[in-house]
Amino acid sequence: MANNKKNKVNKLFAQVVNMQTIEAFNYLDSVQEEADVVLQVAHLLSDSDTKTAFLATHADVGHVLNETEANLVGQTIAGIELTKMLGKGGMGEVYLGFDKKLQRKVAVKTIRGMYRINPQARERFQTEARMLSRLNHENICKIYAIIEQENVDFLVLEYIEGQSLRKNRIKNKSYGEKLQIAKSILSGLIAAHNATIVHRDLKPDNVILAKDGSIKILDFGISTSLQKDLPQFNQSNQSETSSQQISYSTTTPGKIMGTLGYMSPEQAKGKEISTASDIYSLGVLFHEIFAENHPYPKNIDKEELIKRTKKGQSEAVIGLKKDLSRLINRMKSVPIAARPTAFDCLISLQKIIDKPKRRRKQIFITTLLFLTFLGFIKYTYDLNQQKQAAISAKNQAEQMLGFMQGLFENSDPYKNQGKEITATEMLQTGAIKLDSDLKDQPMMQVRLKMTIADIYRKLGKNDLANQQLHDSLTVYKKQNLSNKTLLMEIYASLAKVAFNKNDLVNMQNYLKQAQDIAEKNGLTNNGNYISTQFNLTALYFEKGQFEKAEKEFKQWLKFYSKDKDKYKKDLISTYNYLGLIAAENGKPQQAMDYLQQAIKFFDTKNKHDLHEQITIYANIATIYSDLGNFKKAIEYNLKVIALRKKYLGENHPLLANTYNNIATNYFAINDKEKGVEYIQKALEIYQNNKLTDSVDYANSLQNKAVYQEPNLQ
Repeated sequence: MANNKKNKVNKLFAQVVNMQTIEAFNYLDSVQEEADVVLQVAHLLSDSDTKTAFLATHADVGHVLNETEANLVGQTIAGIELTKMLGKGGMGEVYLGFDKKLQRKVAVKTIRGMYRINPQARERFQTEARMLSRLNHENICKIYAIIEQENVDFLVLEYIEGQSLRKNRIKNKSYGEKLQIAKSILSGLIAAHNATIVHRDLKPDNVILAKDGSIKILDFGISTSLQKDLPQFNQSNQSETSSQQISYSTTTPGKIMGTLGYMSPEQAKGKEISTASDIYSLGVLFHEIFAENHPYPKNIDKEELIKRTKKGQSEAVIGLKKDLSRLINRMKSVPIAARPTAFDCLISLQKIIDKPKRRRKQIFITTLLFLTFLGFIKYTYDLNQQKQAAISAKNQAEQMLGFMQGLFENSDPYKNQGKEITATEMLQTGAIKLDSDLKDQPMMQVRLKMTIADIYRKLGKNDLANQQLHDSLTVYKKQNLSNKTLLMEIYASLAKVAFNKNDLVNMQNYLKQAQDIAEKNGLTNNGNYISTQFNLTALYFEKGQFEKAEKEFKQWLKFYSKDKDKYKKDLISTYNYLGLIAAENGKPQQAMDYLQQAIKFFDTKNKHDLHEQITIYANIATIYSDLGNFKKAIEYNLKVIALRKKYLGENHPLLANTYNNIATNYFAINDKEKGVEYIQKALEIYQNNKLTDSVDYANSLQNKAVYQEPNLQ
């Protein structure tokens, strides 16, 4: 054991003894070796010619090289008390601090000793401060201050309570959680790239998953700016350095910056880098997060890893769906031009996240405006059998009629000088009139606000819908209404909007509140309660907890099968979800079997069932596409088009989505002419609906360019 350690010391000393002092100490900090081995080499080096030569021209800094790094815990620096050492970096330590003036925890990064006198090291320290000061994004660690003192410099940063992706056992996270983590990293990276900043060291250690679930990118210490800092790091004219001389450390300066195994090929060769280098590193990181295998063999030696990194030669992705595998492979492309931008990656990732939603039927039952009005009046009348109650209901109906008359009069073209009033404008007018015209009818006010919210939601105006529902909740509480069924419906509607906004946390909270109201007030036989329970199961699916969701959906299948006529739509929805889970688990044939079961419950004569048919046919088309049967996929997508035209008209944006799917299928069978034809249909719909600033429109334009230019594939 002793001989082995001695051999390590001798070998390491031989590597650094002829280096310049700063370079030698930098190299010692970068190697992956036992601490006591590195320490012994440092002591041997301290009396070498390397140090003597250095001190001949830097006699005033001898005390710095010999200084023992004291623990600063307990000291107060510029009003910040250092309470705990969080770790040691290459150039100093990182402490947990407490800002006494602002009463908050901070992270304090130090640079001192030999690194402080190294112009490169200190410049990197200051570079990190400059870079972070230019970035203000929820997924990037914030900087608060830089403090310079006689022997130590301090960088005061946002303190993030959590763990790095390296320590967080991210492999145990659900697929859905991993997708959200990846999305957050990309969002932060887009902000950096928009500020012309290249991180240059994206890896699990530099991404923190905070306790509150948020993601933060750390350590911009070796970042570079494409605007002004690039020439300083430009190594394009430099010959490739031998592997023994390359510093692959993230926390010490060296000729080549980055971390071996994550850096791009051009970065490993010391060539000029761009934002594309970050994309490569992130591709390797995504490979590590999602795939069943590691980007490089676990026991690979350093020499081989250097060779592979320079060639961009990583392992093939195993165990992922085609769309995610395709994205990661594009990110890890060796040709720089073949890599997508961070924004392109985010669009692709969002499509992957939204894929289950594109397949899924909407969970909640919707109603038309006038049916709601009539249902409300009938509801009021049925509850009041006696004469006085009937009169009251009649008066409410008349008041409702007056309200509606005033509302529709606002659309009179003669009163508006020929201007046509849009549905949105009418809703906004109605929402304002509700508070004045029906202020003495709180029940009616609440129900109409809920109706307006429901229509806003269908129009995709989720923030306006959310506002109306919160207003209805305020009226309910302020007027001390006692109808618990109505209160349960308000929370169920809030859950719908949260679902549309992909706000799964609030969706779950609202559903739980609706559930509690039902259970505390004897409403568990109410249809809304059953729907709430079903939606809580659906939430497991949305969060990527497929095993738990599948188990509960099978229980729902047994429940609904007891009365197939009554629960026909619920059976369609349940079979649909089971099909989606099977597809997510890589069982396309089982998924198809579930969806074919759903088709058996269609009532093709009932126009109200069109939505369910559209959803199932669209899902079948998607699965055929996943199986590579693109002609069948086209066949079912054309069925979707026919039904959507019947259900939504000729110019609805959802038609454009299906046209895009058909175009993709035609492109897959090399029928580019048909592909361009259908992509053009999609573009025209976006243009007609004034959606040319949408991501979908931009993506369609990009697809059209790809279809028309084979060399871009």
